[in-house]
Amino acid sequence: MKTIANLILLSTLTWGSSCAQLVPASTNLSNISLSGNPEPDVVYVAHVSSQVFPWTISTQLTPYHGVFLRSSRLNPFFNADDVLAPSTLVFTNSSETYDVPFTRYLAIRDEETGMWRFQDGGLKVGAGHRTEAFFGIRFTIEGAVHHGWLRFTRPDAQPETLFTVAGHEWNPVPNAPIQVGWPPEILVETEVLPNRTGIRLTWPPGASHWILENARSLTPPIVWEPYPSSGGSYADVPPEDAERYFRLKRPE
Repeated sequence: MKTIANLILLSTLTWGSSCAQLVPASTNLSNISLSGNPEPDVVYVAHVSSQVFPWTISTQLTPYHGVFLRSSRLNPFFNADDVLAPSTLVFTNSSETYDVPFTRYLAIRDEETGMWRFQDGGLKVGAGHRTEAFFGIRFTIEGAVHHGWLRFTRPDAQPETLFTVAGHEWNPVPNAPIQVGWPPEILVETEVLPNRTGIRLTWPPGASHWILENARSLTPPIVWEPYPSSGGSYADVPPEDAERYFRLKRPE
C-alpha cells in the first residue's frame, strides 16, 4: 500500500478552558493527491457550524476532480476487498452534492470547571463507531476516468477523535477496477516472438511509466532488479532469460 506523502496538517486541536475556538472554521486538514499531481483530488476539511454553545464540529471529504462512490443506497463507506469499477454507483448527500459527511460531535464547556465534554452529533451518514474507514473515488486525469480508494484511521471511536489519512491507491489504467485496500492488478500479457526468438511482455499504456522488474528466484531473500523494456509498455525477453520472474512496480 502506498502511504500518503503529502499530508498537510494546518491546525492542531487543543482542548481546555483557555481554548478560544476548538477548530478554526473550514480548517484544511489535508490535501490528498492520489495520482501525485500538484492539484489535490480530495480535500479533508473540518467545520465549526456555530460559535455559540454547544458547538458542532464536523468533518467532511470534498472531491476536486471526481466523485465519491457508494457501497449501498446511502452508504459511502466500503470494506476492504470490495471492488470499485465503472458500475459502482456515485454517492450524493442529502443536499445532492458530492461532499461526504464524515464525523460530527458536540463540544460542551462546563462554565464552572472550564472542562470540555463531547457527545455524538447525531450524523445519520457518518463514521459512527468505526476506527477505520475506506472510501471509493472516481476521478479524471487528462480526460481519462480512473478508480481509487482512500483509507482513514483513528486510535479510538470517541466522538471527538478525528480520523487521519492512512493510505490510498488508484489504478492508472482508465476504467479499470481496483480492489479496496490493495494495489491495482495490472494485466501483463505474453506472446511468442517470430521464429521463437523469445517472448514479448506487454501491459496497458496507462502503466507505461511503471518499472518492469525481474528476479532469478522467488526463494527468500528475493532480489528484484529493473529489467530493460523495449518500449513504454512492452519488453522482449530472450530465451536465456526465460527462467526469470517478472513484475510491474509503480515508481516511487
